[in-house]
Amino acid sequence: MAGPGERHRLVAEALLERTRRALPATTPNAYVVRYLAEHVAEAGTWSGLAAAPEVLDELDPQAVASVALRTAFGRADLPEAISATLAGRHLLAAVPARDRALVRAITAIRHAGGAPSRTARRGCVWRLVWARLRRDPWQVVLAGHSAGVTALASVPLPDGRVLLAAGCADGRIRLWDPSSGDPVGMPLTGHRREIRALAAMSVAGATLLVSASVDALVAWNPTSGGRRDLAADRARATLVTTVAAPDGGTAIVTAGEDQTVRFWHPIDGGPYPGLNPTRFAVGMSIVGLVGLDGRAVAVVIGPDHAINLYDTFTGTAVCAPLKGHTDRVECVATIPQPSSRQLASAGRDLTARVWNLHTAAEAVAPFVGHARPVTATTVVPSGDGLPLLATGAADSTARLWTLADGGSVALLTGHTAALTAMCAVELPDGRTLLATGGADRTVRLWNPKPDPALSAAPTESVMAMTVVPGADGTPRLATSGVTADSVQLWNPVDGWPGARHLLGRTGIAAMITALPDAEGRPLFATAGSQSVRIWNAATGDPVATLPAASSARLTALTALPMPAGPAYLATGGERGTVGLWDLTAIRPTYRRLNGHEGAVRHLVAATPARRGVLVSGGDDGTMRIWNPLTGLPDSPVITLGRPPTALTTLTTPDGRCVIAAAVGASIRFWDAATARELSAADVDDVAVQPSTGRAPHPGPDIAGHRAGIRHGHEGPVRSIALMRLPGGRVIAATGGDDQVLQLIDVGSGRSLSRLPIGMQIHCLVLLGRRIMVGGALGLLALDVDPQSVQSLLTER
Repeated sequence: MAGPGERHRLVAEALLERTRRALPATTPNAYVVRYLAEHVAEAGTWSGLAAAPEVLDELDPQAVASVALRTAFGRADLPEAISATLAGRHLLAAVPARDRALVRAITAIRHAGGAPSRTARRGCVWRLVWARLRRDPWQVVLAGHSAGVTALASVPLPDGRVLLAAGCADGRIRLWDPSSGDPVGMPLTGHRREIRALAAMSVAGATLLVSASVDALVAWNPTSGGRRDLAADRARATLVTTVAAPDGGTAIVTAGEDQTVRFWHPIDGGPYPGLNPTRFAVGMSIVGLVGLDGRAVAVVIGPDHAINLYDTFTGTAVCAPLKGHTDRVECVATIPQPSSRQLASAGRDLTARVWNLHTAAEAVAPFVGHARPVTATTVVPSGDGLPLLATGAADSTARLWTLADGGSVALLTGHTAALTAMCAVELPDGRTLLATGGADRTVRLWNPKPDPALSAAPTESVMAMTVVPGADGTPRLATSGVTADSVQLWNPVDGWPGARHLLGRTGIAAMITALPDAEGRPLFATAGSQSVRIWNAATGDPVATLPAASSARLTALTALPMPAGPAYLATGGERGTVGLWDLTAIRPTYRRLNGHEGAVRHLVAATPARRGVLVSGGDDGTMRIWNPLTGLPDSPVITLGRPPTALTTLTTPDGRCVIAAAVGASIRFWDAATARELSAADVDDVAVQPSTGRAPHPGPDIAGHRAGIRHGHEGPVRSIALMRLPGGRVIAATGGDDQVLQLIDVGSGRSLSRLPIGMQIHCLVLLGRRIMVGGALGLLALDVDPQSVQSLLTER
């Protein structure tokens, strides 16, 4: 008789083959969608499911990811498609089946590298052409927190299960099953301020979760959600742990902003009998409560940044002061060693240090590698059972270190904002995972076993990009990143990098624009803090340096191609001025255009009806249209109500100019000639029909603003690209802080596709029907499929 594994294999193969044959005419039934992955896991045939991507697309990605995490993550190699489903579960759940192959492909490139595989199925409007993305270790993202994650704790339950508690900056606590990555119950609410610390404890056979914030100290039943407010109105607790009390009970220990350690009874919530508070001197700061030899020890930092350890019961010093840090210590953790007592500490001096408490000296050299202050630390076992030190920092990275020599064994990248909490999570099956939480509102689970194949050299973020002519006349993509001291050229056809032009300190390229040239040279201009320089894209040689017109920092840059000759160059400044450089003269001349009352953040230009138009948007919440020939406003000031986050223009076939501005998460449109706001439907009319001379009809008013496109994004839009389909219909590609690339039918305002790509989008550039996407993790090239777009446009 066949065993359980063989029976699951037969069921999995039968369901897989039947589903494959039925597609695309018939979608799989609910059982297959939810439970096929269970049979695959029990049979150990993940490779068979990975080899049928059209079936994988139809399955519930949350179910596939949960089973893969429970049965294989951290202890077995998974096929790339399954690992990508696990790492991208939060993205895949938000898209229809037709887009899942593309999301998996982007996720796989992020974590495994390589070239795009088959990336789309029929109906998907996008085709992934190439990607140059930072490679991150495989990880599991637990998304859905309402604010930044500020505290983490592993919560063992009496029945053998383990939960992961995540406290947030808005006072909520989210519980997760780390074995499956699924949320458990509803968030725990009651705190009004951010959760500063969490601790789990066992009392009378039950598990309690204790949460500390400056407004309350609360004991929760993590399975029922029941709460008990402890009588801690004086505590203003920022740290919490538990300790065995002298009477045999368990006490809750807190430290607060008043530099006092207090003890609380977990049952009645009052002060623990016989344990008196310990107050430390003014100027001392308690940064940690750790367990050491069965005692709760307060880690106290003095003005000289020395670490002092005190027994919380007696108030006596545990060892001599630990001296070595040169700035404030932010976090500490004890290190289990059979032969010695050790403490790890880290902080604002960008280092982590390990101390031998017997000698009060550093056990190894400082651990150096983070670029910003270290904010969290813990100890996790490695694949061979030896402990590793884990650190997390405000540079959004975590690192794993060997305790024996302080060597860095892994760089864990993936968080998109400061990393603020971490803990080790021991699962019931014996695996231990590292959990990290950050200001990006996510918790991430990592396998602490280092991946030796992972490259340590991340791809640079793309902050700005433009299209420049190459030496052979074909277009090249020029990008600049966060280091802003170089410009990288790319072949937009295949994504191969070309020349990298090092600009030096005087050539900072925080902003970049292509620059038409009367002599036909491939030029581009860069602007940094105050300088503007012009470069030859073919050689990388500087062509000209424009003298600083003022001491104000530059905040925007664009070129104005003029029909009659070479371009003007426009700059925006932090003091509200627009600078206009006339490059037609032998010696460039400068004019200052005044009007904005705050920094000018955006500049775009167009040449409708054979004359130049310059549009500026600033922090004063206004948009202005300028005539570059006269230096005067072309129309009244356009009041937006809030600062724009992106600007672009579209020139119609009959020479008119439409301005598109992102204001928060909405997109609004104006006719540049009249400064009249257009409804979304009018944009199609203007783009398709010849001018009729009629005034565009105003769109409906919503909350004081005319309605543009007001749905689809959950954060500010950072870039807009407008394209015209055959027949004249206008669609918009938009991207922003919510990491979603969206394709919108402008005429109806309907979203045609929402593609979560897993990185913040900084800039979009259109090359025909190819959209170049620059963001926090690098660069993507996507083609828009006109047939799929037309099909979606006809759907009701």
